[in-house]
Amino acid sequence: MTQRKPEGMSQQSCGPGRQRRAGGIDEQVEAARRRGEFDNLPGAGKPIAGVENTDPDWWLKAFAAREGVNLASPLLEVRREVERFVES
Repeated sequence: MTQRKPEGMSQQSCGPGRQRRAGGIDEQVEAARRRGEFDNLPGAGKPIAGVENTDPDWWLKAFAAREGVNLASPLLEVRREVERFVES
């Protein structure tokens, strides 16, 4: 459950709704960081489990595989289809 913004935290006037909320969230995270609530978390400084490679797009590829999303462009799909047709 989310908590309301503590008293005394200002809302940024940088835009409607979402941006003001984001500003309040940023303030809460920064206050927690100053209090040391993120110090000594389990796993801090260790690699993320299941991520062994250094591919910067690992998360996108994992998402695509998990969700069955095809990331190839329509042109590439047509090219592959033509190649399959020629080979058969």
